[in-house]
Amino acid sequence: MIDEGKYQEAILLLDNIIDDAPSSEAYLLRGNSYFSLGESNKAAISFLQAIELNSNAYEAWMHLGNIYVNSAQFALSLDAYDNAIKHNNKLGKLYINRGNVLFRFKRYPEAENDFKIALELEPQDPQPHFNYGRTLYMQQEFSNALVSFQKSHSLSESSESNYWLGVTYYQLSQTQKACSYLNIAADQGDQNAKEAIVTVCG
Repeated sequence: MIDEGKYQEAILLLDNIIDDAPSSEAYLLRGNSYFSLGESNKAAISFLQAIELNSNAYEAWMHLGNIYVNSAQFALSLDAYDNAIKHNNKLGKLYINRGNVLFRFKRYPEAENDFKIALELEPQDPQPHFNYGRTLYMQQEFSNALVSFQKSHSLSESSESNYWLGVTYYQLSQTQKACSYLNIAADQGDQNAKEAIVTVCG
């Protein structure tokens, strides 16, 4: 049912299963169904119930962290991601998620470490390379940031990657390359690039 997008029907079935024999897996599936329907509060309750029955349920911790991020409860999300990683330290997206929260808190060295682990676990995923580069950029390590942005860009080009390549080249006093990437990003609709062009390319 869940695979077919029949979330309401799945919830009714899972309610019956839980009434008969509560399990962490059933609560997790119900939480996912509620989340897919946009009912975040009910989803969070189901994920917490899954954790009560199995504190090692990293998926429940992960989804709970995502809900907290969506509701701007970042301290709670950080705790949830900590627990998810405690029970599964081999999943790159967990480190990406936690790194994003650390980045928001401007805890750049810690975020850098999480993104580094994520890119080691998922070397072909452009996201950890990009996030790692952005963290290095914020610490004014522009040459190293450029390497990460180039790697991310080679795996998946986007207006965002073009913008960050542009501003990094600008920081490295390579204005021609900076303008080239910023113009590409602007043509792709990136508003930040359009604004940056005024300053960088005059």
